[in-house]
Amino acid sequence: MARLLYPPTNQKEVNPKERIACLVKTGEIITNDLALRENAKQQAKLYNPWFTAKYVDQALDTLVHYYLSEEALTDWMANYEMSEHSSKTVGLILAGNIPLVGVHDIISSFVSGHYTIIKPSSKDRVLVDYFLSCMKSANAKIGDRIQVVDQLKNYDAIIATGSDNASGYFEKYFAHVPHIIRKHRSAVAVVTMEDTADDIDLIGRDVFDYFGLGCRNVAKVYLEDGVDVDLLFGVLYQHKEVIHHHKYKNNFDYSSALYLMNNEDILTNDFIILRKDKSLDSRIACLHYEFYSDQDYLIKDLQNRRETIQCVISAKPIGDWPHVSFGAAQCPKLDDYADGVDTLAFLQKI
Repeated sequence: MARLLYPPTNQKEVNPKERIACLVKTGEIITNDLALRENAKQQAKLYNPWFTAKYVDQALDTLVHYYLSEEALTDWMANYEMSEHSSKTVGLILAGNIPLVGVHDIISSFVSGHYTIIKPSSKDRVLVDYFLSCMKSANAKIGDRIQVVDQLKNYDAIIATGSDNASGYFEKYFAHVPHIIRKHRSAVAVVTMEDTADDIDLIGRDVFDYFGLGCRNVAKVYLEDGVDVDLLFGVLYQHKEVIHHHKYKNNFDYSSALYLMNNEDILTNDFIILRKDKSLDSRIACLHYEFYSDQDYLIKDLQNRRETIQCVISAKPIGDWPHVSFGAAQCPKLDDYADGVDTLAFLQKI
């Protein structure tokens, strides 16, 4: 199939108000066209078994609520001076670890008025195509302003998300244009002696949503000295059904066997492994934890790891970190920018 060169000719402009209206209408289509949505869910699961119907629905509902409401979009865009038109082309390289993980970049490029070319992950291609089809149904003027391509060409700026290894390649390959290159990050949670089981009841969502595959999923918990580790087991137990997913269970079994063969000191039940470890990167079906003695140590340690932490989950704010409550890790708002880099401000400057 022939691909258009960018920017395409004879394309109608979509002004800022129309962009908002288009995205709001997109949310309505996602919510109301149940047949289209069901087909996308079934196809997504075929291409990526991690994308269960439950989690695709969760991703879509979260998207509609936090990204595609008129109030949220209006408030977000009010903080920026939106261009009426643009001849710039933005290339997006999207991740595919959780459903529609790259949709914020698509929305950001669109509301900025740029032409957008997208190279999605094969793991999330179905849902990206579904989202774009809903956008184009919402406003036919979008036309070829947003396209999925096999290879990025003729771009003025790049936003790319990938592994640490891929990011090194991206930095070199896209050095000649303005770019945002995102690396691997993880979320952490902090539990204090003041927190009760009721306070942290929702932490299981931060750990298990999307099987823990997202950069905003909690991979490590900091426990204040005196907190009983069993408190974690108690609040995580309500998510025990996760073990019934075959890919998750395979990872759980493999990690369990690996740690046992290495005589590592782990705590486990039938669906999660708790491992005392200072590192942030935990395996699937494994949660790291570390005890800390005072707030100063905690804040300093978090600061030293700032380049590898996506967000900090806690009952109360920790240092200067943006506060994310227990249970809200996978409910980012439009101004919760990945890696703390203001995507919209970047897109306005190219």
